[in-house]
Amino acid sequence: VFAPAAPLTRGQAVLSLWRADGRASATGPAAAVLAPFADGPKALASLPAEEVQALAWSVGAGILRGEPGTLLDPDGALTRAQAAVLLARWRAGYEG
Repeated sequence: VFAPAAPLTRGQAVLSLWRADGRASATGPAAAVLAPFADGPKALASLPAEEVQALAWSVGAGILRGEPGTLLDPDGALTRAQAAVLLARWRAGYEG
């Protein structure tokens, strides 16, 4: 759904990075990669498959590390500070 005035969620942000990265493979099955997070099973059950793959890729790549309390919070609004951190971690993957 196109909603230019709506806040960008954490899940949508990593989905965009994943697409920009050429839909790279996750380091393992999404269920295993997301299992350490308290809301990982909920994400698997409620989010579109493409967003789940993007979350798994971003966790495996060290881009998304979760919120305090071991939460991914994929539906949470992305703050500007969080956006800057995600972009910096994503870019660091290219600087090796």
